[in-house]
Amino acid sequence: MEYFADETDDTTVWQPDVYPYAAARAEGLGRDVLIDIGCGRAGKLATLAAARPEWTYVGVDFGENLRWCRENHPFGRWVEADLESTRVLPIAPALIRRSVVVCSDVVEHLLNPGPALVLIRRLLAEGSAAAVLSTPAREFRSGYDAPGPPRNPSHVRESGSKAPPRPAFSCTGRPGPAATSCPR
Repeated sequence: MEYFADETDDTTVWQPDVYPYAAARAEGLGRDVLIDIGCGRAGKLATLAAARPEWTYVGVDFGENLRWCRENHPFGRWVEADLESTRVLPIAPALIRRSVVVCSDVVEHLLNPGPALVLIRRLLAEGSAAAVLSTPAREFRSGYDAPGPPRNPSHVRESGSKAPPRPAFSCTGRPGPAATSCPR
């Protein structure tokens, strides 16, 4: 699996409702900070920043994607983190307590999503009000019965929207029974 540089000429916006949903959740919870885990080049975050310039935006990624964000998006704070190994983010506790976390179109790119899920869990434990996670539904891209690996070569896995839940990762991030909630 190679590093995913979020650079295509494709004008398709995948899952366009996720960020407006996260913003509405933040607003309803009285929060004004969005922490975007795996922000890529932050195109969807930029759209939100244009609509709500008074909010604070924290994009988390690494490599070329993060360099691009730092050079092209003045609105955000850009935090370097490898989502397959980072356990703690250098974000002030006061910002975390004003936040909602969004992680969209990311988990399917990770060989080991456990550390990213632990990272999100930690942000929730430190006071983030909610986490909005979203992955592509395989049936809309390839169909349930499509044999073989995901059509997108940068995806490690894809799930269907109606697929039965499978054990994934525990609160610790190690393989094991999936948890619907984790103790604080």
